[in-house]
Amino acid sequence: MGEESSAFAIEELEGDKRVVRLVGSGQPFRPSTWESQQSLQTTWYPGNPEASQQVLGPQDLPSDFEGMWRRTLLGRTPATVDKVAVVHPMELCSVMDDIRLRGHRLRVTWAAVDGTGADRGKIVREGRLQKFGQSPDRVDDIAWKMHFEWLGRGRNVQRVSVSRDGDYVSAIVKAKSAANALASLNVAMSAISSAAKIPGSATRLTLGQLESLANAPAQLVNAVTREANRIVSDLDRIGKLVNKVRAIPASLAGSALATAHNAIAVANRFQDQLSRTPPEALSARASAADVVRAASLFGRTSDVARGLAGAAHELARRGEQQAPKRTMLGIHVVRRGDTMSSIASKWYGNADLTEKICRSNKLPLGTVTPGRPTLVIPAL
Repeated sequence: MGEESSAFAIEELEGDKRVVRLVGSGQPFRPSTWESQQSLQTTWYPGNPEASQQVLGPQDLPSDFEGMWRRTLLGRTPATVDKVAVVHPMELCSVMDDIRLRGHRLRVTWAAVDGTGADRGKIVREGRLQKFGQSPDRVDDIAWKMHFEWLGRGRNVQRVSVSRDGDYVSAIVKAKSAANALASLNVAMSAISSAAKIPGSATRLTLGQLESLANAPAQLVNAVTREANRIVSDLDRIGKLVNKVRAIPASLAGSALATAHNAIAVANRFQDQLSRTPPEALSARASAADVVRAASLFGRTSDVARGLAGAAHELARRGEQQAPKRTMLGIHVVRRGDTMSSIASKWYGNADLTEKICRSNKLPLGTVTPGRPTLVIPAL
């Protein structure tokens, strides 16, 4: 069996989508560092023996890599750019500096394999190359440095979760029930049996009576029930997922909120359109009995839609209470030369807004330099 080997790849995800692959001595010096942290906001209240702590979410910290490209060693284990071998250090430096200049999103991968070619693990980050430096000893021997700022790991990561309570789950169930009641009206509208019964009503319609309903309002009901069916399907899916977890991912809470707002819009739009139709236009026949019967049916449909709007409003209210509040803009990683004024200028566009940053990070007002590696940047 052979020895373990590794490779360092830099892939552009935009633009020319070039792939630079470094192997052997062309890779960064070992060990390479890939740091991450859980961002926390800790608050101590007077008289409390224990602090309150808010989890703000995971964060991948910037990475610095450095190495040495020598012409003699690259000749043995060449780097590749789009699978084309590159053995001249100046060419590699030119490619990397162009990648830095263009500022495209990158995927950076360090991968290890054993002597049989089996995968031994990999590290993946996505972000941008902020700095690239080169220090030529001579044209064939160039020391280099790279600084990457990361955006994520190239996959969907769940954001901070929100708590699940009985009222929230109950609101989902009620909204689904109301949407289902509206969706079931389509059955009544398409019934052809003299025994067909309008849900929630003692009125029985014969085939002739169903045919007496005006075409346009009937089509309107059919359209809204199709939309209601989609809402039922969405809420059913969300409800099943919610029941499987103790804490609701923010993305799932967002889906429930969007579905609730959609249900409100569907119900209100239908009621508005139906309310513009005079009673006599609801029936295709002029007899008083047919007009009254049609008005009763469409009125019942409007009531059911109103019930959906109410239940959806409650779900939206619960969802907005559950949604995490935006209390911060982000986490600032302190660099050499940073001052509180320069940090405030970067995040707020105003160098005078340092007080809020100082308070959020429990620093004395008037602090000039942070004196710590990271700062929470609060929303204004």
